[in-house]
Amino acid sequence: MTQMRPRDPSGHLRNAWFAARTGDVVTARRSLRNARRRSLLTPTMDRVARSIAAAVGEAVESRAP
Repeated sequence: MTQMRPRDPSGHLRNAWFAARTGDVVTARRSLRNARRRSLLTPTMDRVARSIAAAVGEAVESRAP
């Protein structure tokens, strides 16, 4: 029987960061949602996630006509 490892959200956060940098708002939001849903974020990871979410929010507002 295999032992379950705790899920590491760093991959989702990395994807969200890169997507936010390239302007892919949909992917950034999905990756942030997955990072929050699949595991408990450490305080540092939570701060990074909030920073990315703020950047994505700004990207959405700047794309509005």
